[in-house]
Amino acid sequence: IDNEGFIVEVSDFWLSHLGYKRSEVIGRRSTDFLDPESRERAINVELPKLFQMGKNTHTAYRFLRKSGEPVDVLLSSFLERDKEGNPVRSYATLTDITELKATNAQLERTNRELDRFATVASHDLQEPLRKVAAFSSLVRRRYSDKLDEDGARSLDYLADAAERMQ
Repeated sequence: IDNEGFIVEVSDFWLSHLGYKRSEVIGRRSTDFLDPESRERAINVELPKLFQMGKNTHTAYRFLRKSGEPVDVLLSSFLERDKEGNPVRSYATLTDITELKATNAQLERTNRELDRFATVASHDLQEPLRKVAAFSSLVRRRYSDKLDEDGARSLDYLADAAERMQ
């Protein structure tokens, strides 16, 4: 990309991945291929940062294929300067993270479902545990004098297990 933001070189992979012909890309602004949110962020935040810092690393953008289909990427770029420090060109690499984002979204949905399940299961188990604890206490009060040492220890294990589960 030249110092005015126009594409002067593009890889065959980029063209095939996004579905454009070289003639449709060369001479256009690099931001023309971004969705509106990414374009605004690129112009107002990331490009000024590139010119100030000389590089951007793993910046998330959403490109649009020629078909209009979005492609989520991480873009890393660096700025080439002349001997006086003036910008000459910038170079960028893109990593397509579309599948990774989709997998991450599915994982988040699954985690929310598991969290709801755990909450419901925990709530549903509380009442039976309270009954086990209450009846073991009742048995201890009413029948402790009739239990041998092994029976009393078993009752203690039962009450302790119910308390830990609660």
